[in-house]
Amino acid sequence: MAKTIAAYLDTKKRPNEVDEFTATSLAGDKWALDVFVAGGTISFSPATGGTPTVYNISAALAGTEYNQVLNANTKRFLIKLRDSGSGAITRVAYAAGETTTGPYVTFPSNATYEEQGLDSTGLTIYIQTDLAAQVVEIVEWV
Repeated sequence: MAKTIAAYLDTKKRPNEVDEFTATSLAGDKWALDVFVAGGTISFSPATGGTPTVYNISAALAGTEYNQVLNANTKRFLIKLRDSGSGAITRVAYAAGETTTGPYVTFPSNATYEEQGLDSTGLTIYIQTDLAAQVVEIVEWV
């Protein structure tokens, strides 16, 4: 159940100061914040995407492309390597073969690759690591 906190601030304010704000409880410890000022509202919400699904891809061979089909209506996903100290470099692409030929995005083993604000109707992610025996973790939110 969402909880809302509202505050109405002093009316003796300078121009463009906050008139009031509301904070609405979301899942867990996340809150959405709406700030009301003269002329409009500014909203701050955490990046949410609904229900998470976790995929673990066993990248047994270095230099081999693996793929994961994401659900329709995926709003957000992130990718990381399970062994953040392995020193492996991961390549991510959106078409088959592109983790070798490009274009692709790279990130080191101690980093996370993330896309937010998606409106997908089905998306396949292609992944390749430069070291063998890696586990690629993908979390998507629908």
